Amino acid sequence: MSCCVGFKAPAKARSKRRRTGRRDLRVLWTGNEQGGIQKKKTMTVAAAALIMGRKCQHCGAEKTPQWRAGPAGPKTLCNACGVRYKSGRLVPEYRPANSPTFTAELHSNSHRKIVEMRKQYQSGDGDGDRKDCG
Repeated sequence: MSCCVGFKAPAKARSKRRRTGRRDLRVLWTGNEQGGIQKKKTMTVAAAALIMGRKCQHCGAEKTPQWRAGPAGPKTLCNACGVRYKSGRLVPEYRPANSPTFTAELHSNSHRKIVEMRKQYQSGDGDGDRKDCG
């Protein structure tokens, strides 16, 4: 048997992630010469989005766990539409079921049903005056 069977070489120390928040906290509250406290006046991106309100450009949702990038740029689609956009399956007929613009006759949240709806419209079984769901 070898004498080094149970021996493990010490692992290389991992570097810690640098935190940018500490610098921001120091800037947030600073004391001036008169002893008063001065508040930082710039707003974070998240705070600005809450004030102005954000809306998904595809389905109109205003509340989502995460905003995602779409064709118009970063943070323009809700989580559901952004995932579909990235995988190439975001079509006008798709709407999340809890979307404010969801209509059962025009929209679905199932890709299989959307494909069936498109086949019906292409074969002429649809009502002909279908509006663009945009």
